[in-house]
Amino acid sequence: MEGKARELLKAVYLKPLRDAEREMSSGRNSRISQILMSHPVFSDRDGHRLKEILSNANNDIEKYFIEEDGKIILQTIRNTLSVLNSQDMSDEAKLETSDIQLKAILESLSLSAPEIHPGLGELNLLFIAAELLLLKHDETGGLKLALIEELDLNP
Repeated sequence: MEGKARELLKAVYLKPLRDAEREMSSGRNSRISQILMSHPVFSDRDGHRLKEILSNANNDIEKYFIEEDGKIILQTIRNTLSVLNSQDMSDEAKLETSDIQLKAILESLSLSAPEIHPGLGELNLLFIAAELLLLKHDETGGLKLALIEELDLNP
């Protein structure tokens, strides 16, 4: 098969999931983060609104350790540093949040069902819905076809 034809005829096999909840949980290179990163909504990696939201939250977290209850913790660290440091070293430690990258934000997300104890069938449907998100926004111009064999909806 030639390159263009092969590109238009992509196949994704979703293995039967025994732990669909784990498949949709957060983590480095999680499947849900890969699906989201492929969506056009996240094409602007540098100026995305989620980065602004998290940046504002991070500023509030840093203020917590300077102006609110967390200042006790930071002051204890600084006091310990001043005792241990030599005179030419600074004891002005600060607690900072990590660099905000869109990929890291998406890797911190989990996809979950609203029920208290969803069954494997419901969790598999949720996983399939997330995977179909990729198919829906594929702009390659190829045929969009999803085949699902023996979907088990029993709780």
